[in-house]
Amino acid sequence: MPSGTDTHRRSWLPSVRHRLLAALPVLLALVCPAAAQELLPPGEWDQFRFGTRHLGWNPHETLLSPANVGGLVKRWSTPVPDTIFTSAAVADGRVYVGTLAGQLVALDAATGAVLWRRPPDALTGDTVWTSPAVANGVVYFAANRPTAVIYALDAATGATVWSATVNLSIIISSPVVSEGVLYLAFNDHSIVALDAATGATVWTADAGTGMYASPAVADGRLYVTVHNRGLLALDASSGAFLWLAPMAGPQWSSPAAGKGLVYVGSRDDQRVYAFHAATGATAWSAPLGDWVHTSPAVANGMVYAGANDGRLYAFDALTGQPRWTRPLAPTGGLFGGPTVANGVVYATSGLGDGKLYAVNAATGQPLFSDFVGDGDQSGDGEWVNSSATVADGVVYVGTYESADSVVTAFALPVGRDER
Repeated sequence: MPSGTDTHRRSWLPSVRHRLLAALPVLLALVCPAAAQELLPPGEWDQFRFGTRHLGWNPHETLLSPANVGGLVKRWSTPVPDTIFTSAAVADGRVYVGTLAGQLVALDAATGAVLWRRPPDALTGDTVWTSPAVANGVVYFAANRPTAVIYALDAATGATVWSATVNLSIIISSPVVSEGVLYLAFNDHSIVALDAATGATVWTADAGTGMYASPAVADGRLYVTVHNRGLLALDASSGAFLWLAPMAGPQWSSPAAGKGLVYVGSRDDQRVYAFHAATGATAWSAPLGDWVHTSPAVANGMVYAGANDGRLYAFDALTGQPRWTRPLAPTGGLFGGPTVANGVVYATSGLGDGKLYAVNAATGQPLFSDFVGDGDQSGDGEWVNSSATVADGVVYVGTYESADSVVTAFALPVGRDER
């Protein structure tokens, strides 16, 4: 017979286990802030470049790998109105993507069926350039009508939770949601933090010139590239300026905040930079072969970047030493930022090529390529300007075409996953 003490111990063990599991995110935040920032349920990609750090890396992917990614096929392909510039967000079995018809479209992740489009009263000339962000059952995006309107919608139904017109500007850069705050950067040089639950303004800041890249948030700091100025760091809680790291020429690349370093591409001087996160001092920079429009991806000690020469480049994340270079797009540049998941780097191409590519992350060895749209040859008008989204064994990509744009889901044939 168990003693009274044993019975008491057994009664409180499940409670203690439950409390420890509930406290895991807090413990991770204390021990490993980077892990806590990217703690998403498996199968989700909740905002631009995966998490608030914008690393472009899904660390939870297990279904697709270098061993099987060559077997990808099109699971579904859904036409959407007008062209797609934005990358998809995936959450709770739904895919969200913005279109230049001025709407956010929600699709069923399993079938590609259209679930809803918002706002329903979009007019000719309205546009959505920003990738959506999903948090706590709410999806956030901005539509230019013609000035920017920020929307918070019920992620399941599309019902409006709140909407706000912050200023009379337009917005190209995607919002980021972190710890209950929605951060936005506008082309009129304003940076705005809103309460994600209500849309109330938390703080505003003036970056001096406009922004066409999306901010990243990590370790209490917000990083955003400012057109013709460089990389700006602010205090995420107050908007106070911390430092500015100058870079030459227009800046379209969104930063990726790694472990103590922030990585960003620079267009006109054709380089990737790594800046110290605390001070803005340059840690290293490395040349590419052409303009760098896209955001770098950071994973497993490597930095990946695409350029307008159609090549994908890999560098050591700490030193900037080149690891490998791989020519991919024969007719145009890599317009979507690279995406990393489970040892595979995915890249997308524009300028009439319109393909999704996959290469081995360690070696650059090509593993897969296919047209995202319905075309079967280069030069048929298909472009891809968005980054690939990888979640639970599926790669989602939208096309930027002159007509008949689609969102396509690539996956292994049923029964072919090699987990």
